[in-house]
Amino acid sequence: MPRFLLFFIFIGSLLLSSNITLAAADETTGTFVSDEIGVTMRSGPTNRYRVIGSLRAGTPITVLQQDADNDTTEVRTVDGKTTGWIKTEYVSNKTTVLAQYQSLQTETSKLQSQVVRLTQDLNNKNAITKQNEELQLKVSELENHVDQLSQKADLQKSRFRKDVFYAGALTVFISMLIAWLITRTIYSRRQSSGWR
Repeated sequence: MPRFLLFFIFIGSLLLSSNITLAAADETTGTFVSDEIGVTMRSGPTNRYRVIGSLRAGTPITVLQQDADNDTTEVRTVDGKTTGWIKTEYVSNKTTVLAQYQSLQTETSKLQSQVVRLTQDLNNKNAITKQNEELQLKVSELENHVDQLSQKADLQKSRFRKDVFYAGALTVFISMLIAWLITRTIYSRRQSSGWR
């Protein structure tokens, strides 16, 4: 049953985290470079301007202005180091697949570490349960041993009482016998000496 419970905890955590991740992705209000391999950045709104660099897919950017005639957008990277023009078709309000993939990879590694931790906790609980059962068995054995010793002690007390009783009875009997013999001896001497 513990593995069954662990399985449901893992599935529940996975579903909960995927809902949170998707909700977080939907709430993102930034602008990103679309999923193209890379985008050429120019110093002006048309292809006549020189290339000043390129942006990788998923780079967070800020839109400064748009040129509808040339279908280009002036953007600045979030770190503020680079400003230039790129084609508007490469600007997206959605996080890229790469960013989502990286986020899901991070979440997956967190869930895997959580599964490892829960498995260790489960193994620890199983070990503790086994140890508890062993200790309960030892306690039961010790209680049986104590009962046996108690019975032996009661038996020895009973024997001791009997022995004391018999010793006392024997002492009284021997004392009476000695007293009778002494009396008999004294009485027989009196009769033989003539005293009465």
